[in-house]
Amino acid sequence: MKNLLKTSILLMGATFIISCDPEEESTPNVDLAVTDISFAITGVNPAMQDFEGTATITATVTNVGMDAYVSDPGQQGVLLYEDDWYLGTNLVVADQEFTTLEPGQTATVSYSRAWNQSSPNEGEFPPSYRAVITFDPDIYIDGLETNNDNVSYNNERTENAAVLNQ
Repeated sequence: MKNLLKTSILLMGATFIISCDPEEESTPNVDLAVTDISFAITGVNPAMQDFEGTATITATVTNVGMDAYVSDPGQQGVLLYEDDWYLGTNLVVADQEFTTLEPGQTATVSYSRAWNQSSPNEGEFPPSYRAVITFDPDIYIDGLETNNDNVSYNNERTENAAVLNQ
């Protein structure tokens, strides 16, 4: 009985040591997210009721994960779409590639266009802007775990440009 107890303790200890292999790699915690779409208008007098100016739309992608996103050029980027209900269009208006984002680091894409608050297209029925993180179709099978985004639901964001008219 005493030998059986010693053997059991030795086996449990060996199992613990094997399961605590210090060289065992864990899956990186990488999470890219579209965290903001911001709007700015320049070249106008804010006191004017109906104005014309230049609108700049900027989308921000942030690595909100705990580990660095490291990849090769051409494997990922962010697309900025203008979704115009009034005109019935859905167009890519800007794109930006990126490769490495440390935790908390950002990549941005911007688009500037003429804006006229008195026109139906901008004033009454302003477009929405949608930012989408895009990946090479083979990114999850390229053998590089540092470029696998672990959370996909936050890879897209849409905001309406009506805020420019306020």
